[in-house]
Amino acid sequence: WLKCSAMRRFPLPFEECLAAIGKDPGPACLPSPSFSKLPRAKAGDWLAEHPEKGQTYSGYRRSITGGFNAGPPRPKFNVVVLVPLGKSFEGFPEFLGALATFITAYYLLPVVTTAVVPLVKNSFSSRENEFGNRQYLIGDMFTMMAKCSQVRAVREQFCILGVTLEDIYPGDSWNYVFGQARMMDRVGVFSFARHHPEFYNGVHAKNSKLGGGEMVSWWLDCVRTCLHELGHLLGMRHCIYFRCLMNGNNGPGDSAGRTTFLCPVCLRKVLSVCAGDECGTAAVAVERYKGIIRALDAVPRDLLGLGTEGGVTRGLRQLQQWAADRVLELDVTDVSSQAGQRLVPVQVN
Repeated sequence: WLKCSAMRRFPLPFEECLAAIGKDPGPACLPSPSFSKLPRAKAGDWLAEHPEKGQTYSGYRRSITGGFNAGPPRPKFNVVVLVPLGKSFEGFPEFLGALATFITAYYLLPVVTTAVVPLVKNSFSSRENEFGNRQYLIGDMFTMMAKCSQVRAVREQFCILGVTLEDIYPGDSWNYVFGQARMMDRVGVFSFARHHPEFYNGVHAKNSKLGGGEMVSWWLDCVRTCLHELGHLLGMRHCIYFRCLMNGNNGPGDSAGRTTFLCPVCLRKVLSVCAGDECGTAAVAVERYKGIIRALDAVPRDLLGLGTEGGVTRGLRQLQQWAADRVLELDVTDVSSQAGQRLVPVQVN
């Protein structure tokens, strides 16, 4: 199928995107003006360089119940274990708290954050990156987390997410990597180092002095990476149907852009495994969006110790507005549904 999928043209026909949502979707998982179709892929885009087969909702359900991955969260095994790797995080304690709060709101899963796991010199292979800062071998981080007593003590764990402010690499032939996920083991390690606005000036995050807006913008970039990789640990593949958090991406110039929210196909996947809602009912989705809005409202306070107006960036306000618009959209849809009116999919622009 590689040759066939490499010849696909994006965006896909609307009918194919609609079929990917699956049979009998609830109001929350119908296409609407809130969702955008993917633009035409151009040279250098992820979809132009990587043959992606896509993953429909029904294909996702088969994969998580058929033994093709480690399975979905269960009531007694649903905790995301957040493991800060490296003492650099000691200078950003609020960063992790705000991150954990947002993960819970987004994926409806509890988060337990361990104490910082130091990168002991004799336990981790490292080298200098292009700026003379330490760069750590990601495989050693996987090994350390597997042995960590704090991680193993969380009996209810669904997955383990190691995060670090240090630059990382997977092997001698690689310059760097943003992260790796081992889906069958439900464990991932991800670096926020290269998201930092001063990284390419040779400044390590621990030595930087960011203003409130810069800090929030950096945090939002890191959150997006975390949420995308957690989606993979939940068994989701890259999305090829709409603009979506789960789109593959080749960086800032990619035509797909970078969105923090899920498309109808991937939203149905998350609601089915994290909320037990296999259709995508309006009420469940509305409560999730309201939780996301509350988490976003708290970012300036939790991250910066400011009031609700301080540290609000354009990106943060856009996320708040998008989620609020979805709440209004679904409240109206739910009323129409209860009144017996037929719900009609809207072709997105």
